[in-house]
Amino acid sequence: MAVSMASDASTTTSSCLVFDAFQHLLHQMKQSDIRIIVCHEPLILVSGVSKTLKPKIKLLNDLGLSGSDLVQTVVWNPSMLRQRLGPAIDAFRTILGSDQSVV
Repeated sequence: MAVSMASDASTTTSSCLVFDAFQHLLHQMKQSDIRIIVCHEPLILVSGVSKTLKPKIKLLNDLGLSGSDLVQTVVWNPSMLRQRLGPAIDAFRTILGSDQSVV
């Protein structure tokens, strides 16, 4: 029973970190946006913030997405935060020739 309670506490802490990360990294994200993301990708709540979410948000920022465009992109396709974006973006860069074309 103690293991289950510890696991629940860990999940709750992780979920809070993810929620805080969304609000910190995506300043224009509303609670309703986070709700949509979690409904479509519930496992996002147990994602590592520093190893998973921050690098992906940075990668999208580096492509030129920011503000409401970035929020809208993540809300429309929250699964992108659980996928390996780097190799896919590199492939698109090679094929299309520029970050502007990738976005």
